[in-house]
Amino acid sequence: MTVVRWHESNRERLAELLPEALVLLPVGATEQHGPHLATGTDWFLAQSITERAAFDAAQRSARPLVITPPVAFGASDHHLPFGGTLSLTAETMQAVLIDLARSAAASGAQRLVLVNGHGGNSGAC
Repeated sequence: MTVVRWHESNRERLAELLPEALVLLPVGATEQHGPHLATGTDWFLAQSITERAAFDAAQRSARPLVITPPVAFGASDHHLPFGGTLSLTAETMQAVLIDLARSAAASGAQRLVLVNGHGGNSGAC
């Protein structure tokens, strides 16, 4: 079946695919990971895993797979003391995810999977 990146598609293509598609939303964070890793590690990994899984599953999927751009910010208040962190409160994180799900549904999506790459997002996800 087909793998499509939402942000590379136009509205006509999405309107055609979304009613039957499985939409995959990678969710990460931007936070410190010590001196050895980039602050975008969590969303880089969530996006990479989502894309790899989608392309691997596409051969067996009866549905189109539509990958959204990643949510690059997460609930990371516990990392604020270390610096380099951009965080949302858990309530804001949950509201963002709900708004994105509603937006996808308004475009015709009926199935959404969150691919969480940050432990602090678990409650919101």
